[in-house]
Amino acid sequence: FSKSYYVSGAQLIVKKDNTEITSLDDCKNKKIGVTVGTTYEEKALQVPGVKVVTYKTEVDQLMDLVNGNIDAIITDKYIGAYTIKESNLPLKLAGGLIYEEILGIPVRKQDPKLLEELNKAVETITNDGTFDRLATKWFGI
Repeated sequence: FSKSYYVSGAQLIVKKDNTEITSLDDCKNKKIGVTVGTTYEEKALQVPGVKVVTYKTEVDQLMDLVNGNIDAIITDKYIGAYTIKESNLPLKLAGGLIYEEILGIPVRKQDPKLLEELNKAVETITNDGTFDRLATKWFGI
């Protein structure tokens, strides 16, 4: 794998007026929406007292959250931020990351030159602020 180019992770999203939920610990006796088969589902199932509601799509989760059928959803921080920005739904990111996900570009072991070039590119966009500018432009954070 290349050097990491993307550090994000699991993030709670709640209704904009929700001041109760800022962490998974606050979700006891609450309904939390997750996409079925994801690491978000696995993490939510580990929290005692949380009622996990699974969905096939994030759109269905978002609509149930807006309509008050669930109390929060867990999704990727950047995907959540982008969705909130683009949809204008009355939602917000709540608290910090539940856990981090660090991503790199997979490269075959037989391609060390490609790995070297990718690492240079990742380093360049990180050091010159390109990644941060793109994250702000597209995700609003």
